[in-house]
Amino acid sequence: MNTMGSQAQRYSLGAMALHWIIAVLIALNFIGAWVADDAPRAEKLQMMASHKAMGLLILALSLLRLVWRLVNRPPALLESLKTWEAALAKVTHWLFYFAMIAIPLAGWGLHSAAMGKA
Repeated sequence: MNTMGSQAQRYSLGAMALHWIIAVLIALNFIGAWVADDAPRAEKLQMMASHKAMGLLILALSLLRLVWRLVNRPPALLESLKTWEAALAKVTHWLFYFAMIAIPLAGWGLHSAAMGKA
């Protein structure tokens, strides 16, 4: 395990696995919600139940990925990057972490608020 003290040469197998699992789940969840929009009511309810469960899984895996990232240093950015490119890469990376956690939390909150009105 690569701790905060040393710089990795490449991302760890765990980080890569979490990255791709989360990416696939996000894509499937997006497609599922899109398809559910035009589905008959009974089918839509089932699809949205799966959407919510997958969203919670994405949230849990994203939190695990964030912890992994905080414990294991990522590889250094390419030295050929300009300063603004490196800064943009870092900001974009952290914005993705924010989105992967904030979007499921927002969905959970919206669902909870809607259930409170029912």
